[in-house]
Amino acid sequence: MKPLSVSESPSPARRALLIFCAAALVRIAYYLLIRRTACLDINLDPVSDMEAFHRWALTIVSGDWLGRTDFHPFHPWQTAVAAPRQWAAWYGHVFHQEPFYPYLVAFLYLLTSPGPTIVILAQMTMGATGCALTYLAARRLVPEGAALCAGILAVLYGPYLYYESLVLRDSFMIPLTACLIWLLCEARARAMRQSASAWWFAAGLVMGISYITKAGILPFFLCLILWMAVDQIRRSPKSARDFAPVLLMVIGFALAMAPLALRNLIVGAPLLKITTRGPIEFINGNNRWHRGIGWFDGADSRVSAYAAATLSRAGGRLAPTVAAVLADWKDDPAGWALLQARKTAYFFAPFEMPNNASYAWFRLNCPLLRWGVLSFFLISPLALAGLIESWRRWREFLVLYLFLATGVGLTITFYVIARFRAPFMPVMLIFAGLGLWSLADHMRRARWGRLALCLVIIAGTLAVNRISDYADRDLVRPQDYLIAIEGYRSRGETERALLEAEQGRRQFPAFPVFHREAALLYLSQGRKAEAAAAFAEALARDPSDTDARRELMELRPPPP
Repeated sequence: MKPLSVSESPSPARRALLIFCAAALVRIAYYLLIRRTACLDINLDPVSDMEAFHRWALTIVSGDWLGRTDFHPFHPWQTAVAAPRQWAAWYGHVFHQEPFYPYLVAFLYLLTSPGPTIVILAQMTMGATGCALTYLAARRLVPEGAALCAGILAVLYGPYLYYESLVLRDSFMIPLTACLIWLLCEARARAMRQSASAWWFAAGLVMGISYITKAGILPFFLCLILWMAVDQIRRSPKSARDFAPVLLMVIGFALAMAPLALRNLIVGAPLLKITTRGPIEFINGNNRWHRGIGWFDGADSRVSAYAAATLSRAGGRLAPTVAAVLADWKDDPAGWALLQARKTAYFFAPFEMPNNASYAWFRLNCPLLRWGVLSFFLISPLALAGLIESWRRWREFLVLYLFLATGVGLTITFYVIARFRAPFMPVMLIFAGLGLWSLADHMRRARWGRLALCLVIIAGTLAVNRISDYADRDLVRPQDYLIAIEGYRSRGETERALLEAEQGRRQFPAFPVFHREAALLYLSQGRKAEAAAAFAEALARDPSDTDARRELMELRPPPP
């Protein structure tokens, strides 16, 4: 067969469409597998962020389009810090979090029956689009082969599927990041030979949408604007038209912000304030007892008391809170630096630390996630190799460096959880695609020294990942089993609920709730001897469990 000529090879648009279709097929297969489990029930867990976004969207759909009711979820850990009235005073009329995502969910709820399903399907569609946009952005920076590698790696990246299954804004930020990077790369490329005004404006608009979805994009926007302005000033000759890209991006950003500013003006909130979360997040990630990842437990009286005292002194405001927390470290700057180092290590850890949900739990329930896709464990070595390889053309990659440095730096400064890494993955996958392609290119061109360097970087990173990784079972939480038990039971799948209860008993034998749940399920099946044994174990673990004692007395009445 005659090989395709260059003119006959697929166009970039066709390749992007093929990547989209491949990503869509992977997501269809994943959804068909995962919907048969109880994993998606986590979205309505009453103490999760997913359920909070769900309720927030319902309040919007019910008619509160301006947020006049001041929706603020109240979780158990907050009780140990302050009373609801005090939290409300600290919040004021500011949105609880950046509002774009809950309004997007509310819009989806207007289209069909409100619930996580429509959100998950929409996020999977956007996620497949994000894979195609990752390829389109990459091809403006790296060779076509490397761009294809980036697109394929995006299609096969397992955590994307997981986050798209959750009603969380991080899943929306992934395709939004891919779109932003594509627009910036396309604008820069087009500006070299023709006008790119629409592209610069669109990039500013998407950055504005990103900001009102998650404010961490702001340092990147400010640094990018400053860099472009300074770079233009240094050029000669120059005219006012040369600064059009900067102005267009600012206009686009401001346009995205305008509805929120108008809402704040109407309800009496500070004009440009978009979230209440900054102060408590900074306290969480920078107190002396923080381990480097995750959120503090309300049962930790040290952190709860510290948070209460700090927020009271600062009046719930961000700048005074930051100043107060940093002042507490003035006698131990090395300790604070060590904490930031631990947070950095966790940010780049090879596993997805559970937070609102557990990727490990999803993997155990879905063979596609276990065997058919890639994880950060494998992507990070390739990304590091590509990052080092890109340094030879650092000016062309400066936008990506700036995006990662500002975004990752701000995340680490506040606090780290695994899902906060997700919005940066389109950029990391571009570097991973370059790293993978470079291996083949160095081999083809007999660049043995550079090939050896790439292999050493990849092997070294894999070794570090292997040492610091955890088995899936070690990252499963008791509530994962409990939610699964309730989910299967509510659907009448008693046998599957019992299987989860027994697995919970084996993995967490000290938790009496699993023994009692198993006993109730055995009882519903008429298996009285097994129910009695499980009730006895529950009572042994918790002698104050009167319900278990009563049931056991009925199943094993004392001799006359």
